[in-house]
Amino acid sequence: MKLRHLDLGTTRLAVQPRGAEPFRHTAHHVAKVFMALLPSIELNGSSKVTIGFGPRGDEELFDGALGVTSRYIEDFDFSRFDALDARGKEEALLDVVTSTLLSLPGADTAEGKIEAARVLTLESGFASRTLVRKLSQRSASHAVCVHRVLGRAVGESWYCEVTDPSNGNRLEVAMGDVPGYLDRREFFASSRLDGDVFTVFSRLKRETFRYSLA
Repeated sequence: MKLRHLDLGTTRLAVQPRGAEPFRHTAHHVAKVFMALLPSIELNGSSKVTIGFGPRGDEELFDGALGVTSRYIEDFDFSRFDALDARGKEEALLDVVTSTLLSLPGADTAEGKIEAARVLTLESGFASRTLVRKLSQRSASHAVCVHRVLGRAVGESWYCEVTDPSNGNRLEVAMGDVPGYLDRREFFASSRLDGDVFTVFSRLKRETFRYSLA
């Protein structure tokens, strides 16, 4: 089973310093940029790995069951983490991601890929902009390109870029709230361009975004 999802979050018993930025706002893009740069690997028979920061308490520990592996950083020092600057926080989280994945069964055959993804994530500045080809559409009058953008300022945000081929004019339209902190890949799964209307659908075929090009 290929690893496809990596989630970082706090446990129910975690205590962050008063006034600290929500942990997900710092962690989400770090995990997603790393995964975008990680080649296909198999770890512990899991398609999803979750890393919980803070005391585990009575939260379940999954070890490959149902394709999920969970690990906990119970002694994570939130005060020390909060005192770091933005780049320092990103690097600290990347270190946890790397060491956690390398501790899982199967990591002996994936170590090189994990280390390479770590280096690429650092070199990227913890940011990426990816063209989502399966959602992009073209007609005689318009070209619509969808981009998934990850980074400190935007979290995870999606945009459609509309180009008029006759004059080259471009308009970029946000497909949701910016910044965003949710993995939208199942929310934005397919698209259709009917005349001047561009529509995006979830994996369940529900309309999730519509934009008139007229």
